[in-house]
Amino acid sequence: MGQAIKYARKGSVIVLVAVFAGMASIDLAVANDHELDIKSTMMYRHDDYIDGITLVNDGKVHLRPLISKTFAFKDYLKAYQYIDDNLDKAIEIYSKLISGEEICKKHPDNGPLYDEFYGNAEVYDIVMNMMKKMNLSLYEYNDSLYITAGEGNRVFGYTNDDMKKLLGLRLNKELYLCYFIMYMTLLYFYKDSSSYQFREYVKSENIIDEIALLWDELPAVTGNQEGDSARASKASRAGYVKLVFNFMSAQRLFVENADRYYPTDRMKALSENYFEEYRGRLYQLLGGEEEDA
Repeated sequence: MGQAIKYARKGSVIVLVAVFAGMASIDLAVANDHELDIKSTMMYRHDDYIDGITLVNDGKVHLRPLISKTFAFKDYLKAYQYIDDNLDKAIEIYSKLISGEEICKKHPDNGPLYDEFYGNAEVYDIVMNMMKKMNLSLYEYNDSLYITAGEGNRVFGYTNDDMKKLLGLRLNKELYLCYFIMYMTLLYFYKDSSSYQFREYVKSENIIDEIALLWDELPAVTGNQEGDSARASKASRAGYVKLVFNFMSAQRLFVENADRYYPTDRMKALSENYFEEYRGRLYQLLGGEEEDA
């Protein structure tokens, strides 16, 4: 509330929708000087009931889609048990996703959880609220659910220092080179933002060809490294790519077979949904203009 008063434009209307645990401390001098109009709202005034009844009677608000199950008044204990059961299902969905398990409609064990998520409004709302509170994003792809850490999530995400430890790097320039390899790998699969035409797999030499001009100081290979047999290291171009591909495989973004790296549904879900969600911001960061809506 104090920040709202401090930064509000002169003559603004501030609406308080909250329950304070203690006494609020606000600068009334600023509120007065800026001619701020402070209003509060909570719930359940008589007029609110009248307005609500009118909206329902006029057919402007439909309650039936909001009701997933009804109970007789005498069965109130069953109603509370129903709420508890939904909470348990939501927590089970969350725990499996956060531990890296895949919740897929076709999965023999987790399939029922997928159906509960999309078929039970209470379970859906609980899961999504948990994700929001914990700064996690949930994406759906090919009848499967995936989660990823939100921006700035230091608990479930990786900091630059975390990434350097995971990749065995010391210097920021080494880390940024790995980031650039990841970026170029995504571009290798997604050439056009207007459609998702996907390549089947990628090999390390494909990425080397894409960005070779940017690392002329490194030899193509070291010692007896040849072609796809390059070892993950910081001593060569192929080694850097292998280092990044190993990391992406460990994150279940790639599946490797005979030195070919195939993108998983998890990678497709995160890449495509993240782009759709943050398309405008990405254009802004890259200095371009947002596409017309």
